[in-house]
Amino acid sequence: WDTQRLGIKAIQKMFWKKRCDAFEKGVKMAQNIHDDEFIAGLMLHWAEGNKKNNAGIANSDARVIRVMVGWFEKYFHVRRASFAIHLHLHSGQDEENMKKYWSKLTGIPTKNFIKSFIKPEGSGYRKNILYNGTVKITPRGPGSTYLLFTILGCIAGYLKRTINEKISIEEWIQRLPYA
Repeated sequence: WDTQRLGIKAIQKMFWKKRCDAFEKGVKMAQNIHDDEFIAGLMLHWAEGNKKNNAGIANSDARVIRVMVGWFEKYFHVRRASFAIHLHLHSGQDEENMKKYWSKLTGIPTKNFIKSFIKPEGSGYRKNILYNGTVKITPRGPGSTYLLFTILGCIAGYLKRTINEKISIEEWIQRLPYA
């Protein structure tokens, strides 16, 4: 068992180092890129995007999704064919039409859509009728594993540059138990 634990510790240290390297890459990116589109994407990801497990964003506003697909493509070289899309729909919405709508809007092929969630009828009060559903885009493929940590590093680097906030990796990334 001790040999196994040593192996687990070594692996967790290796992955922690990879996360830290990706984070530092993001900090450097934020120091060097000053254009409005990059900053807008950072702020959207910070406010609306995933902060654990993987990069991506969910929203019902088609403009937000279009901006973010272009942002991932321009700044992180994510090809449109590398995104996975997950739809969240209400019962009664035509899933195939929604897939076509979001595919046309984003340029992401319909084959990249994963199983949709369809909210059953009568499952609670509905404040907003989201005619096109909510969509979550997630970059996949080479480099996507550590993309979230690079983006979090970019946000931290931006905060350092704009409000001189001290950068602490542990505030942004959860350390593994043995790392």
